[in-house]
Amino acid sequence: MCDEGPSRCGCEPEPKPQLCVCKPSLFSRVNCVPCNRLFFFLVGAGIAIYYDKVQREAEKLAEEAKQEAGKKGKRKNKNKNKDKKK
Repeated sequence: MCDEGPSRCGCEPEPKPQLCVCKPSLFSRVNCVPCNRLFFFLVGAGIAIYYDKVQREAEKLAEEAKQEAGKKGKRKNKNKNKDKKK
């Protein structure tokens, strides 16, 4: 390549490689490495988003259960104190 740029020295820029040159058939896309990379990236991202959603729901349910257990524990203590006073 020229240091001066393609317009000044007369040389042509290098062509950029095409990402996917496969034919529009399913079989050719299955054998195409860039198409497979995109497919597996999308599948992996979808699994990660789903896993994150499940983890957030589990944390929320655990927190709600902990709060409910705390409320039930307070009620039991109040009932025990009433029994002791009688």
